[in-house]
Amino acid sequence: MSASAPPPGRQREQDLAERLAELQAATDDLRGALPFVNNPALHTHAASLAAGAAKLVAAHLESPAGGPDLANDLAGLMSATRALRVPAQDDDLGRTPSLQRLRSAKGLIVAALGDALDAAGALGLHPHQAPLPQDVPVELPRAGNEGLLNGIAGRLDAVVRKLDALDAAKAGPAGFPQQSGLVEYYVGAMRLEIDLARLHLTIATDGSDFSALARAIEVMTDLTGDFVATVRAWVARVSPTLALLAEGTRRQVRRVAAGARAVLAWTARRTRREGAAPEAAWADEAGEDQFGRWASFSVTAADGSQVRQRLRWCPPGRFIMGSPEDEEGRYDTEGPRHEVVFARGFWLFETACRQELWQAVMGDNPSSMKGKLLPVTDVSWKDAMRFVERLNAAKPGLRLALPSEAQWEYACRAGTDTAYSFGPVISRKLVNFGGKATVSVGSLPPNRWGLHEMHGNVWEWCADPWHDNYNGAPADGSAWIDGGAASRVVRGGSWSGVARSVRAAYRGRDVHGNRFDFVGFRCARVQ
Repeated sequence: MSASAPPPGRQREQDLAERLAELQAATDDLRGALPFVNNPALHTHAASLAAGAAKLVAAHLESPAGGPDLANDLAGLMSATRALRVPAQDDDLGRTPSLQRLRSAKGLIVAALGDALDAAGALGLHPHQAPLPQDVPVELPRAGNEGLLNGIAGRLDAVVRKLDALDAAKAGPAGFPQQSGLVEYYVGAMRLEIDLARLHLTIATDGSDFSALARAIEVMTDLTGDFVATVRAWVARVSPTLALLAEGTRRQVRRVAAGARAVLAWTARRTRREGAAPEAAWADEAGEDQFGRWASFSVTAADGSQVRQRLRWCPPGRFIMGSPEDEEGRYDTEGPRHEVVFARGFWLFETACRQELWQAVMGDNPSSMKGKLLPVTDVSWKDAMRFVERLNAAKPGLRLALPSEAQWEYACRAGTDTAYSFGPVISRKLVNFGGKATVSVGSLPPNRWGLHEMHGNVWEWCADPWHDNYNGAPADGSAWIDGGAASRVVRGGSWSGVARSVRAAYRGRDVHGNRFDFVGFRCARVQ
Protein backbone atom coordinates (compact mmCIF):
# COMPACT_ATOMS: atom_id res chain seq x y z
CA MET A 1 0.00 0.00 0.00
CA SER A 2 1.53 3.32 -1.07
CA ALA A 3 1.81 6.19 1.36
CA SER A 4 -0.58 9.02 0.74
CA ALA A 5 0.85 12.30 -0.50
CA PRO A 6 1.21 15.01 2.15
CA PRO A 7 -1.23 17.91 2.02
CA PRO A 8 -0.10 20.87 -0.13
CA GLY A 9 0.86 23.01 2.85
CA ARG A 10 2.99 20.27 4.36
CA GLN A 11 4.62 19.60 1.00
CA ARG A 12 5.61 23.26 0.71
CA GLU A 13 7.11 23.20 4.20
CA GLN A 14 9.14 20.11 3.26
CA ASP A 15 10.32 21.83 0.10
CA LEU A 16 11.46 24.84 2.13
CA ALA A 17 13.30 22.58 4.58
CA GLU A 18 15.12 20.91 1.67
CA ARG A 19 16.14 24.28 0.26
CA LEU A 20 17.48 25.35 3.65
CA ALA A 21 19.41 22.08 3.88
CA GLU A 22 20.98 22.87 0.50
CA LEU A 23 21.93 26.29 1.85
CA GLN A 24 23.54 24.62 4.85
CA ALA A 25 25.52 22.27 2.59
CA ALA A 26 26.80 25.22 0.52
CA THR A 27 27.71 27.02 3.74
CA ASP A 28 29.69 23.98 4.93
CA ASP A 29 31.54 23.98 1.62
CA LEU A 30 32.37 27.66 2.12
CA ARG A 31 33.72 26.93 5.58
CA GLY A 32 35.82 24.08 4.20
CA ALA A 33 37.66 26.49 1.92
CA LEU A 34 38.41 29.07 4.62
CA PRO A 35 41.54 27.51 6.22
CA PHE A 36 43.43 27.93 2.95
CA VAL A 37 42.41 31.52 2.15
CA ASN A 38 45.50 33.73 2.29
CA ASN A 39 43.80 37.15 2.19
CA PRO A 40 42.88 38.25 5.77
CA ALA A 41 40.07 40.61 4.73
CA LEU A 42 38.54 38.01 2.40
CA HIS A 43 38.85 35.35 5.11
CA THR A 44 37.09 37.58 7.66
CA HIS A 45 34.27 38.49 5.30
CA ALA A 46 33.71 34.89 4.14
CA ALA A 47 33.82 33.55 7.70
CA SER A 48 31.25 36.13 8.84
CA LEU A 49 29.06 35.24 5.87
CA ALA A 50 29.27 31.52 6.69
CA ALA A 51 28.39 32.23 10.32
CA GLY A 52 25.43 34.36 9.27
CA ALA A 53 24.13 31.66 6.91
CA ALA A 54 24.48 28.93 9.54
CA LYS A 55 22.69 31.10 12.08
CA LEU A 56 19.85 31.74 9.63
CA VAL A 57 19.38 28.05 8.82
CA ALA A 58 19.47 27.01 12.48
CA ALA A 59 16.95 29.67 13.48
CA HIS A 60 14.40 28.96 10.76
CA LEU A 61 14.57 25.17 10.71
CA GLU A 62 13.07 25.29 14.19
CA SER A 63 9.85 26.65 12.70
CA PRO A 64 7.88 24.27 10.46
CA ALA A 65 6.84 27.16 8.22
CA GLY A 66 10.19 28.92 8.26
CA GLY A 67 9.26 31.76 10.60
CA PRO A 68 7.76 35.16 9.74
CA ASP A 69 11.13 36.84 9.12
CA LEU A 70 12.56 34.15 6.88
CA ALA A 71 12.08 36.01 3.60
CA ASN A 72 13.66 39.16 5.01
CA ASP A 73 16.65 37.21 6.33
CA LEU A 74 17.12 35.33 3.07
CA ALA A 75 16.99 38.54 1.03
CA GLY A 76 19.45 40.23 3.36
CA LEU A 77 21.83 37.29 3.20
CA MET A 78 21.56 37.31 -0.59
CA SER A 79 22.73 40.94 -0.65
CA ALA A 80 25.62 40.15 1.71
CA THR A 81 26.65 37.11 -0.34
CA ARG A 82 26.78 39.14 -3.53
CA ALA A 83 29.00 41.61 -1.69
CA LEU A 84 31.63 38.89 -1.16
CA ARG A 85 34.21 39.58 -3.86
CA VAL A 86 36.37 36.52 -4.49
CA PRO A 87 39.38 37.25 -6.71
CA ALA A 88 40.38 34.88 -9.48
CA GLN A 89 43.81 34.42 -7.96
CA ASP A 90 45.80 35.03 -4.79
CA ASP A 91 48.30 37.91 -4.80
CA ASP A 92 51.07 35.62 -3.57
CA LEU A 93 50.05 32.13 -4.61
CA GLY A 94 48.25 32.74 -7.92
CA ARG A 95 45.29 30.51 -8.78
CA THR A 96 44.58 28.23 -5.83
CA PRO A 97 42.05 25.42 -5.29
CA SER A 98 40.80 27.18 -2.15
CA LEU A 99 39.80 30.31 -4.09
CA GLN A 100 38.15 28.21 -6.79
CA ARG A 101 36.26 26.34 -4.08
CA LEU A 102 35.31 29.63 -2.43
CA ARG A 103 33.96 31.01 -5.71
CA SER A 104 32.02 27.80 -6.29
CA ALA A 105 30.58 27.88 -2.76
CA LYS A 106 29.48 31.48 -3.22
CA GLY A 107 27.64 30.53 -6.42
CA LEU A 108 25.97 27.59 -4.67
CA ILE A 109 24.88 29.81 -1.78
CA VAL A 110 23.36 32.36 -4.16
CA ALA A 111 21.51 29.58 -6.00
CA ALA A 112 20.33 28.01 -2.73
CA LEU A 113 19.12 31.37 -1.46
CA GLY A 114 17.17 31.93 -4.66
CA ASP A 115 15.52 28.52 -4.38
CA ALA A 116 14.78 29.11 -0.69
CA LEU A 117 13.17 32.46 -1.47
CA ASP A 118 10.96 30.77 -4.06
CA ALA A 119 9.99 28.08 -1.53
CA ALA A 120 9.27 30.71 1.10
CA GLY A 121 7.15 32.59 -1.42
CA ALA A 122 5.06 29.47 -1.99
CA LEU A 123 4.23 29.66 1.73
CA GLY A 124 3.24 33.30 1.39
CA LEU A 125 6.48 34.61 2.92
CA HIS A 126 7.85 37.55 0.91
CA PRO A 127 10.48 40.12 1.94
CA HIS A 128 8.87 43.33 3.08
CA GLN A 129 11.98 44.82 4.62
CA ALA A 130 15.02 42.81 3.53
CA PRO A 131 17.49 44.20 6.09
CA LEU A 132 21.17 43.47 5.67
CA PRO A 133 22.44 41.04 8.33
CA GLN A 134 24.07 43.01 11.12
CA ASP A 135 26.84 40.44 11.65
CA VAL A 136 28.01 40.43 8.02
CA PRO A 137 30.34 43.32 7.06
CA VAL A 138 29.19 45.05 3.89
CA GLU A 139 30.66 48.15 2.27
CA LEU A 140 28.37 50.42 0.31
CA PRO A 141 28.80 53.57 -1.75
CA ARG A 142 28.85 56.70 0.38
CA ALA A 143 28.54 60.30 -0.73
CA GLY A 144 28.32 61.22 -4.38
CA ASN A 145 25.61 58.68 -5.28
CA GLU A 146 22.55 60.39 -3.80
CA GLY A 147 21.11 61.40 -7.16
CA LEU A 148 21.74 57.97 -8.63
CA LEU A 149 20.12 56.23 -5.66
CA ASN A 150 17.06 58.47 -5.89
CA GLY A 151 16.78 57.70 -9.61
CA ILE A 152 16.90 53.96 -8.97
CA ALA A 153 14.29 54.29 -6.23
CA GLY A 154 12.01 56.16 -8.63
CA ARG A 155 12.30 53.41 -11.23
CA LEU A 156 11.53 50.77 -8.62
CA ASP A 157 8.42 52.70 -7.60
CA ALA A 158 7.33 52.76 -11.25
CA VAL A 159 7.75 48.98 -11.48
CA VAL A 160 5.62 48.41 -8.39
CA ARG A 161 2.93 50.84 -9.59
CA LYS A 162 2.61 48.93 -12.84
CA LEU A 163 2.35 45.65 -10.99
CA ASP A 164 -0.39 47.17 -8.83
CA ALA A 165 -2.18 48.05 -12.06
CA LEU A 166 -1.89 44.41 -13.14
CA ASP A 167 -3.51 43.30 -9.88
CA ALA A 168 -6.39 45.66 -10.60
CA ALA A 169 -6.71 44.28 -14.15
CA LYS A 170 -7.04 40.74 -12.81
CA ALA A 171 -10.26 41.73 -11.10
CA GLY A 172 -11.71 43.11 -14.33
CA PRO A 173 -14.13 41.38 -16.74
CA ALA A 174 -12.83 38.41 -18.71
CA GLY A 175 -13.76 37.39 -22.19
CA PHE A 176 -11.11 37.41 -24.84
CA PRO A 177 -9.88 34.66 -27.15
CA GLN A 178 -7.45 31.85 -26.22
CA GLN A 179 -4.14 33.31 -27.35
CA SER A 180 -1.11 33.33 -25.10
CA GLY A 181 1.99 33.43 -27.31
CA LEU A 182 2.52 37.16 -26.79
CA VAL A 183 2.05 36.85 -23.05
CA GLU A 184 4.53 33.98 -22.96
CA TYR A 185 7.04 36.13 -24.84
CA TYR A 186 6.75 38.95 -22.31
CA VAL A 187 6.95 36.54 -19.40
CA GLY A 188 10.22 35.18 -20.80
CA ALA A 189 11.57 38.65 -21.49
CA MET A 190 10.70 39.78 -17.99
CA ARG A 191 12.37 36.74 -16.47
CA LEU A 192 15.53 37.63 -18.37
CA GLU A 193 15.47 41.20 -17.12
CA ILE A 194 14.69 40.09 -13.57
CA ASP A 195 17.74 37.86 -13.62
CA LEU A 196 19.78 40.78 -14.93
CA ALA A 197 18.50 43.06 -12.18
CA ARG A 198 19.25 40.43 -9.52
CA LEU A 199 22.71 39.93 -10.98
CA HIS A 200 23.43 43.64 -10.65
CA LEU A 201 22.11 43.84 -7.11
CA THR A 202 25.76 43.46 -6.11
CA ILE A 203 26.80 45.89 -3.44
CA ALA A 204 29.87 47.76 -4.62
CA THR A 205 31.96 50.57 -3.28
CA ASP A 206 32.31 52.73 -6.34
CA GLY A 207 28.73 52.96 -7.56
CA SER A 208 29.39 51.17 -10.85
CA ASP A 209 27.14 48.23 -9.98
CA PHE A 210 24.42 50.64 -8.90
CA SER A 211 24.67 52.22 -12.34
CA ALA A 212 24.20 48.83 -13.96
CA LEU A 213 21.28 48.13 -11.64
CA ALA A 214 19.70 51.43 -12.66
CA ARG A 215 19.96 50.50 -16.34
CA ALA A 216 18.54 47.03 -15.70
CA ILE A 217 15.59 48.38 -13.72
CA GLU A 218 14.92 50.98 -16.40
CA VAL A 219 14.51 48.20 -18.97
CA MET A 220 12.54 46.14 -16.47
CA THR A 221 10.18 49.09 -15.96
CA ASP A 222 9.39 49.26 -19.67
CA LEU A 223 8.91 45.50 -19.92
CA THR A 224 6.64 45.55 -16.89
CA GLY A 225 4.46 48.14 -18.58
CA ASP A 226 4.27 46.05 -21.75
CA PHE A 227 3.46 42.99 -19.68
CA VAL A 228 0.65 44.77 -17.83
CA ALA A 229 -0.88 46.00 -21.08
CA THR A 230 -0.67 42.54 -22.64
CA VAL A 231 -2.23 40.75 -19.69
CA ARG A 232 -5.02 43.31 -19.58
CA ALA A 233 -5.80 42.44 -23.19
CA TRP A 234 -5.60 38.66 -22.82
CA VAL A 235 -6.25 37.90 -19.16
CA ALA A 236 -9.35 35.72 -19.70
CA ARG A 237 -7.65 33.57 -22.33
CA VAL A 238 -4.37 32.85 -20.53
CA SER A 239 -4.03 29.14 -19.86
CA PRO A 240 -3.67 28.05 -16.19
CA THR A 241 0.01 27.22 -16.76
CA LEU A 242 0.84 30.62 -18.18
CA ALA A 243 -1.23 32.32 -15.50
CA LEU A 244 0.89 30.54 -12.89
CA LEU A 245 4.05 31.63 -14.71
CA ALA A 246 2.86 35.22 -14.79
CA GLU A 247 2.05 35.13 -11.08
CA GLY A 248 5.48 33.74 -10.24
CA THR A 249 7.15 36.37 -12.40
CA ARG A 250 5.26 39.15 -10.67
CA ARG A 251 6.34 37.83 -7.27
CA GLN A 252 9.94 37.81 -8.43
CA VAL A 253 9.70 41.39 -9.63
CA ARG A 254 8.21 42.48 -6.33
CA ARG A 255 10.90 40.62 -4.42
CA VAL A 256 13.68 42.22 -6.43
CA ALA A 257 12.09 45.64 -6.00
CA ALA A 258 11.62 45.20 -2.25
CA GLY A 259 15.15 43.93 -1.70
CA ALA A 260 16.73 46.66 -3.82
CA ARG A 261 14.57 49.32 -2.15
CA ALA A 262 15.79 48.18 1.28
CA VAL A 263 19.43 48.23 0.16
CA LEU A 264 19.02 51.70 -1.33
CA ALA A 265 17.38 53.02 1.84
CA TRP A 266 20.13 51.52 3.97
CA THR A 267 22.77 53.03 1.71
CA ALA A 268 21.13 56.44 1.80
CA ARG A 269 21.07 56.36 5.61
CA ARG A 270 24.74 55.39 5.74
CA THR A 271 25.54 58.09 3.18
CA ARG A 272 23.94 60.77 5.30
CA ARG A 273 25.59 59.48 8.46
CA GLU A 274 29.11 58.62 7.23
CA GLY A 275 29.69 60.10 3.79
CA ALA A 276 28.37 63.60 4.25
CA ALA A 277 30.87 66.42 4.43
CA PRO A 278 31.65 67.44 8.02
CA GLU A 279 30.45 70.78 9.27
CA ALA A 280 32.89 73.43 8.05
CA ALA A 281 33.30 75.33 11.32
CA TRP A 282 36.44 76.89 9.88
CA ALA A 283 34.53 78.45 6.97
CA ASP A 284 32.86 81.84 6.67
CA GLU A 285 30.23 80.46 4.31
CA ALA A 286 29.13 76.97 3.26
CA GLY A 287 26.49 75.49 1.01
CA GLU A 288 25.57 72.82 -1.51
CA ASP A 289 24.88 72.89 -5.23
CA GLN A 290 24.70 70.48 -8.17
CA PHE A 291 28.36 69.54 -7.70
CA GLY A 292 28.13 68.81 -3.98
CA ARG A 293 29.26 70.61 -0.81
CA TRP A 294 31.35 73.78 -0.83
CA ALA A 295 32.78 76.05 1.84
CA SER A 296 34.78 79.27 1.72
CA PHE A 297 36.99 81.47 3.87
CA SER A 298 38.12 85.06 3.42
CA VAL A 299 41.39 86.91 3.90
CA THR A 300 41.73 90.64 4.44
CA ALA A 301 43.96 92.30 1.84
CA ALA A 302 46.26 95.25 2.52
CA ASP A 303 43.62 97.69 1.22
CA GLY A 304 41.03 96.28 3.61
CA SER A 305 39.08 94.35 0.97
CA GLN A 306 38.03 90.75 1.53
CA VAL A 307 39.51 88.09 -0.73
CA ARG A 308 37.46 84.90 -0.68
CA GLN A 309 38.56 81.36 -1.55
CA ARG A 310 36.13 78.48 -2.08
CA LEU A 311 36.89 74.79 -1.41
CA ARG A 312 35.04 71.73 -2.70
CA TRP A 313 34.30 68.53 -0.80
CA CYS A 314 35.89 65.39 -2.23
CA PRO A 315 33.91 62.51 -0.69
CA PRO A 316 35.39 59.34 0.77
CA GLY A 317 35.74 56.49 -1.69
CA ARG A 318 38.25 54.56 -3.73
CA PHE A 319 39.74 54.72 -7.19
CA ILE A 320 42.34 53.09 -9.39
CA MET A 321 45.38 55.34 -9.56
CA GLY A 322 47.52 55.42 -12.69
CA SER A 323 46.81 54.75 -16.35
CA PRO A 324 45.99 51.49 -18.14
CA GLU A 325 48.73 50.15 -20.39
CA ASP A 326 46.66 50.80 -23.53
CA GLU A 327 45.97 54.48 -22.77
CA GLU A 328 47.25 56.68 -25.54
CA GLY A 329 50.23 58.77 -24.47
CA ARG A 330 50.95 56.68 -21.38
CA TYR A 331 54.35 56.68 -19.65
CA ASP A 332 55.74 53.85 -17.50
CA THR A 333 55.92 56.28 -14.57
CA GLU A 334 52.10 56.12 -14.42
CA GLY A 335 52.06 52.55 -13.16
CA PRO A 336 51.58 50.04 -11.87
CA ARG A 337 47.89 50.82 -11.42
CA HIS A 338 46.77 50.31 -7.85
CA GLU A 339 43.70 50.91 -5.71
CA VAL A 340 43.71 53.86 -3.31
CA VAL A 341 41.05 54.06 -0.58
CA PHE A 342 40.07 57.34 1.03
CA ALA A 343 38.39 56.36 4.28
CA ARG A 344 37.72 60.05 4.90
CA GLY A 345 36.95 62.82 2.45
CA PHE A 346 38.85 66.07 2.15
CA TRP A 347 38.41 69.67 1.03
CA LEU A 348 40.31 71.05 -1.96
CA PHE A 349 40.60 74.55 -3.43
CA GLU A 350 37.97 74.90 -6.16
CA THR A 351 40.62 76.51 -8.38
CA ALA A 352 44.35 77.00 -8.40
CA CYS A 353 45.47 79.71 -5.98
CA ARG A 354 44.85 83.02 -7.76
CA GLN A 355 47.09 86.05 -7.61
CA GLU A 356 44.81 88.21 -5.46
CA LEU A 357 44.76 85.56 -2.72
CA TRP A 358 48.53 85.12 -2.85
CA GLN A 359 49.06 88.88 -2.63
CA ALA A 360 46.63 89.23 0.29
CA VAL A 361 48.58 86.60 2.23
CA MET A 362 52.17 87.18 1.09
CA GLY A 363 52.14 90.88 0.21
CA ASP A 364 53.69 90.51 -3.26
CA ASN A 365 52.88 89.03 -6.67
CA PRO A 366 55.67 87.05 -8.33
CA SER A 367 53.61 86.09 -11.43
CA SER A 368 55.05 87.19 -14.76
CA MET A 369 51.55 87.30 -16.31
CA LYS A 370 49.61 89.71 -14.10
CA GLY A 371 45.91 89.54 -13.29
CA LYS A 372 44.20 89.17 -9.92
CA LEU A 373 42.02 86.33 -11.19
CA LEU A 374 44.86 84.56 -12.99
CA PRO A 375 46.57 81.70 -11.17
CA VAL A 376 49.65 82.68 -9.25
CA THR A 377 52.75 81.38 -11.07
CA ASP A 378 56.52 81.66 -10.79
CA VAL A 379 56.30 80.08 -7.33
CA SER A 380 58.49 77.20 -6.21
CA TRP A 381 57.40 74.29 -4.05
CA LYS A 382 59.12 76.01 -1.14
CA ASP A 383 57.22 79.23 -1.90
CA ALA A 384 53.91 77.34 -1.87
CA MET A 385 54.82 75.79 1.49
CA ARG A 386 55.57 79.24 2.94
CA PHE A 387 52.17 80.46 1.68
CA VAL A 388 50.47 77.53 3.42
CA GLU A 389 52.30 78.20 6.69
CA ARG A 390 51.48 81.91 6.69
CA LEU A 391 47.80 81.40 5.80
CA ASN A 392 47.36 78.72 8.49
CA ALA A 393 48.89 81.09 11.04
CA ALA A 394 46.52 83.87 9.97
CA LYS A 395 43.44 81.61 9.97
CA PRO A 396 43.63 79.20 12.94
CA GLY A 397 41.65 76.03 12.29
CA LEU A 398 42.04 76.23 8.51
CA ARG A 399 44.81 73.57 8.46
CA LEU A 400 45.79 73.73 4.80
CA ALA A 401 48.49 71.69 3.06
CA LEU A 402 49.60 70.85 -0.45
CA PRO A 403 47.57 67.84 -1.64
CA SER A 404 49.14 64.43 -1.90
CA GLU A 405 49.61 63.11 -5.41
CA ALA A 406 46.85 60.55 -4.74
CA GLN A 407 44.47 63.25 -3.49
CA TRP A 408 45.16 65.30 -6.59
CA GLU A 409 44.44 62.48 -9.06
CA TYR A 410 41.37 61.32 -7.10
CA ALA A 411 39.97 64.87 -7.19
CA CYS A 412 40.89 65.32 -10.85
CA ARG A 413 39.12 62.13 -11.91
CA ALA A 414 36.05 62.86 -9.74
CA GLY A 415 34.71 59.35 -10.18
CA THR A 416 35.78 58.89 -13.82
CA ASP A 417 38.35 56.46 -15.21
CA THR A 418 39.01 57.96 -18.64
CA ALA A 419 42.16 59.79 -19.73
CA TYR A 420 40.47 63.10 -18.90
CA SER A 421 37.68 63.76 -16.43
CA PHE A 422 35.60 64.94 -19.40
CA GLY A 423 36.09 61.68 -21.34
CA PRO A 424 38.68 60.02 -23.60
CA VAL A 425 39.36 63.21 -25.59
CA ILE A 426 39.49 66.92 -24.79
CA SER A 427 39.21 70.23 -26.60
CA ARG A 428 40.41 73.75 -25.95
CA LYS A 429 36.86 74.68 -24.99
CA LEU A 430 37.36 72.56 -21.89
CA VAL A 431 41.10 72.76 -21.20
CA ASN A 432 43.73 75.48 -21.61
CA PHE A 433 46.65 73.68 -23.24
CA GLY A 434 48.91 74.23 -26.24
CA GLY A 435 48.35 77.98 -26.00
CA LYS A 436 50.20 81.16 -25.15
CA ALA A 437 49.10 82.22 -21.66
CA THR A 438 47.12 81.38 -18.55
CA VAL A 439 43.39 82.06 -18.28
CA SER A 440 41.42 83.26 -15.25
CA VAL A 441 40.73 80.54 -12.72
CA GLY A 442 37.18 79.24 -12.81
CA SER A 443 36.66 80.36 -16.41
CA LEU A 444 36.60 76.81 -17.83
CA PRO A 445 33.98 74.14 -17.07
CA PRO A 446 34.43 72.24 -13.78
CA ASN A 447 34.59 68.49 -13.35
CA ARG A 448 31.82 66.48 -11.66
CA TRP A 449 32.93 67.63 -8.19
CA GLY A 450 32.97 71.32 -9.11
CA LEU A 451 36.76 71.63 -9.44
CA HIS A 452 38.00 73.95 -12.21
CA GLU A 453 41.10 73.62 -14.41
CA MET A 454 42.34 70.34 -13.00
CA HIS A 455 43.56 69.76 -16.56
CA GLY A 456 45.86 72.39 -18.03
CA ASN A 457 46.29 76.11 -17.30
CA VAL A 458 49.10 75.61 -14.72
CA TRP A 459 50.97 72.68 -13.29
CA GLU A 460 50.17 72.21 -9.61
CA TRP A 461 52.68 71.30 -6.91
CA CYS A 462 51.91 68.23 -4.77
CA ALA A 463 53.36 67.31 -1.38
CA ASP A 464 55.12 64.14 -2.58
CA PRO A 465 58.77 63.81 -3.56
CA TRP A 466 59.22 62.18 -6.95
CA HIS A 467 59.22 58.37 -7.32
CA ASP A 468 59.83 56.73 -10.68
CA ASN A 469 56.73 54.50 -10.39
CA TYR A 470 54.05 53.42 -7.93
CA ASN A 471 55.80 50.34 -6.55
CA GLY A 472 55.41 50.69 -2.79
CA ALA A 473 53.07 53.69 -2.95
CA PRO A 474 50.64 54.20 -0.03
CA ALA A 475 47.15 52.81 -0.54
CA ASP A 476 45.39 55.23 1.84
CA GLY A 477 45.77 58.43 -0.18
CA SER A 478 48.50 59.93 2.00
CA ALA A 479 51.58 61.66 0.59
CA TRP A 480 54.42 59.27 -0.25
CA ILE A 481 57.11 60.95 1.79
CA ASP A 482 59.55 58.04 2.24
CA GLY A 483 62.41 57.88 -0.25
CA GLY A 484 62.12 59.48 -3.64
CA ALA A 485 64.16 62.16 -5.35
CA ALA A 486 64.83 65.72 -4.26
CA SER A 487 62.41 66.97 -6.90
CA ARG A 488 58.68 67.24 -6.19
CA VAL A 489 55.63 66.04 -8.12
CA VAL A 490 53.60 68.42 -10.28
CA ARG A 491 50.28 67.40 -11.81
CA GLY A 492 47.73 68.59 -14.34
CA GLY A 493 49.79 70.00 -17.21
CA SER A 494 49.77 73.63 -18.27
CA TRP A 495 48.75 76.23 -20.82
CA SER A 496 51.89 75.49 -22.84
CA GLY A 497 51.68 71.69 -22.75
CA VAL A 498 50.36 69.09 -25.18
CA ALA A 499 47.25 66.95 -24.71
CA ARG A 500 49.35 64.02 -23.52
CA SER A 501 50.65 65.99 -20.55
CA VAL A 502 47.25 67.15 -19.27
CA ARG A 503 45.82 63.65 -18.80
CA ALA A 504 44.56 62.77 -15.31
CA ALA A 505 47.29 60.15 -14.81
CA TYR A 506 50.23 62.14 -16.19
CA ARG A 507 53.01 62.80 -13.66
CA GLY A 508 55.53 65.62 -13.89
CA ARG A 509 58.35 66.69 -11.58
CA ASP A 510 60.57 69.64 -10.89
CA VAL A 511 63.24 70.73 -8.44
CA HIS A 512 61.46 72.19 -5.41
CA GLY A 513 63.28 75.52 -5.71
CA ASN A 514 62.49 76.19 -9.39
CA ARG A 515 60.02 78.86 -10.50
CA PHE A 516 58.23 78.92 -13.88
CA ASP A 517 55.37 80.86 -15.46
CA PHE A 518 53.46 77.62 -16.02
CA VAL A 519 53.56 76.23 -12.44
CA GLY A 520 51.18 77.12 -9.58
CA PHE A 521 49.34 75.16 -6.90
CA ARG A 522 46.09 74.61 -5.02
CA CYS A 523 45.62 73.60 -1.39
CA ALA A 524 43.86 70.78 0.40
CA ARG A 525 42.54 70.93 3.94
CA VAL A 526 43.87 68.41 6.44
CA GLN A 527 40.99 66.78 8.34
